[in-house]
Amino acid sequence: MPKLAQLKTIFIIVALLTGSLALSGYVDPYPLQLHRLSTHAAVWSSLNLKGQRTQVDSASGSTLTESLNLTLTRPDRVALVGNEAGQTPTAIPSPLRQALNLLMLAADKPALHKRIGQLGIATGTIGLGRIGRTVCVIVGAGEHQTKLPQIWIDKDRHHLARVILPLVAGNADAFAEITFSDWDFPGTGGRFPHTVTLRVGETRIEHWVIETAQPNTGRRP
Repeated sequence: MPKLAQLKTIFIIVALLTGSLALSGYVDPYPLQLHRLSTHAAVWSSLNLKGQRTQVDSASGSTLTESLNLTLTRPDRVALVGNEAGQTPTAIPSPLRQALNLLMLAADKPALHKRIGQLGIATGTIGLGRIGRTVCVIVGAGEHQTKLPQIWIDKDRHHLARVILPLVAGNADAFAEITFSDWDFPGTGGRFPHTVTLRVGETRIEHWVIETAQPNTGRRP
């Protein structure tokens, strides 16, 4: 085999092993990505989440870990329940609440599209990126443009994987990154991710581990 052909073969093998070829080529447009995200979203009206919540004080670095009991009611109600000691839980940071709202609207395509627009996400900008080994479709920015509002959708499973939003609405100086991962965890049954993480820069501010995600057939809290 000529040397040039050998080099091409080696390049293709390395690219396949590293997944770099997966980030090139045609990407389906936003309307089709939105349709896939919506049709793959679990259908529920109210969901009770139980697990563990870890919060980090960005100023002191101190960590607080407590049980998490959260009820989501579509389209936009988020209700935290106090812990076993009856203490009122710390409010959910605004960017994380907004990202949860996107998850709650995922099964309603028109409402989801409207909310994406309200968050200032440029739906005409679309590309590919990777979270670990997971290839994602990025709506609103390029792979390394972290100072723009954007959503990342798992390219193969069509779940919401990452949301990047301003830390404070209307302020483009600082952005928060929310990741949703481990959607196939048995306890959450594909209704909700097993882990939720909020970061500002390199600092992890919130980390949730959801053990159960059960549809709530009772009244709203």
